Amino acid sequence: MDNGLITMERKSLILGGSDNPAIYAAAVRAAEEVKVAYQVANYRPRNIQQARQSLVDVCGRPSFALLAEWERPIAGKKLRGVSVRFMEEAIKAYTNIQVTKTTVYEDAGYRKIVVKVIDLENNISYEDESVIQKTVERSYLGDRIAINQRTNSKGEATYLVCATEDEMLGKTNAQVSKMIRTLAKRLIPADLIADGFNEAKKTMRNADAVDPKTASNKI
Repeated sequence: MDNGLITMERKSLILGGSDNPAIYAAAVRAAEEVKVAYQVANYRPRNIQQARQSLVDVCGRPSFALLAEWERPIAGKKLRGVSVRFMEEAIKAYTNIQVTKTTVYEDAGYRKIVVKVIDLENNISYEDESVIQKTVERSYLGDRIAINQRTNSKGEATYLVCATEDEMLGKTNAQVSKMIRTLAKRLIPADLIADGFNEAKKTMRNADAVDPKTASNKI
């Protein structure tokens, strides 16, 4: 059984060709954390019914139910689904799921990360990787140097500039959260997710019925 330990044979694969000792040390540390998590899971097995009830209870709070749905307009239509916040709560409710994020390569132009979600009880895991460019688009250039420039849909100039440390942190965290949401949906039973999401929508309908003025203002 692979408990996430990193062997020397896998070192080159994990590092993606990088010899950065800091990256390797982070990968080893993450692997050791997974090993400990496996041991803890053996002593505290999950209870499916308790997990379902925990998620339903959280989705019964109007303040959280408001955050449970993800929505984005694309090509004149609205795509909807469970949000990052919802899946974070689902992971906590389901218990014994370990999430790791490892930077496997980094240079001046981009950062490559691998996110892995592990079911510690069933020894099932899913992982994905993403390359994050160290650039951001800004409508105001200021004292920054533009790498490239384009005209957006409003006819305004948009500049591509090098990302600051804070901007890279924001980009990385946002991408990691989306990856975790996608991977966790493959591990957590679909009916458990559906029960929680339906409860969140029910909570919002009830809240809107009690306070229609607020619901109208929200729209």
